[in-house]
Amino acid sequence: RYPLNTALTVGASLAQIGEFSFILATLGVSLQLLSLEGQNLILAGALISITLNSFVFSAIEPVQNWIRERSYLARLLERSSDPLAMLPDEVSQDYLRDQVVIVGHGEVGRRITQNLMAENIKVVIAEENREIVEDLRAKGIAAVSGVATEAGVLIQAHIQHARLLVLSPMDILDIHKIVDIAKTLNPEIQVLVCAESKAEAEVIRKDNIGEVYFAKEEMAKNMSNYILNQIEIAHHQPPTH
Repeated sequence: RYPLNTALTVGASLAQIGEFSFILATLGVSLQLLSLEGQNLILAGALISITLNSFVFSAIEPVQNWIRERSYLARLLERSSDPLAMLPDEVSQDYLRDQVVIVGHGEVGRRITQNLMAENIKVVIAEENREIVEDLRAKGIAAVSGVATEAGVLIQAHIQHARLLVLSPMDILDIHKIVDIAKTLNPEIQVLVCAESKAEAEVIRKDNIGEVYFAKEEMAKNMSNYILNQIEIAHHQPPTH
């Protein structure tokens, strides 16, 4: 069971007919399984859904508030059995826009978090270890508990409004899963990946996932500098949300 916000966000993501539909339509025509008229209808539907996608996402919060106000059942079902799986109510909506989402709070994630918070950059941590999440919250740091390969965890971190996603060292398959979810919910998000070796970094670079760093000391330093530069650039651009 996932919170109402998760359901609405995933629903809005699935409402868009993505680029994959173009490939299927072209394949269908080449195999004579689909007429040109059918292909044109799919392309038209895809263009319309892509155009409307930003409006659909902007409607999530008003719709969510409307449902909560009018449905006791929705409020009851939305209560999580695990309070650590949701951000505390004290975390403001303003904080959850253009923030940096960091998955994993190990040695690298901890250093990056410290560097960014020293510069007053908004940070949200997604971490599997409940004790770490409890400790972070005790220090006033926004954090959610859960496995980031599940969409609900990234949604609770408000990935759809984040500016950057930082992935601590982890299995390459998990990296792909997390990035796929993040870019489905936020196609414009920038991704930084921590690799555990030069060979792993080269593999990830070939996949064109995002910026890749390795070597723990340099990784934390360089990634922090990159994020700070991106935030500085963003401050001189018109807001995107």
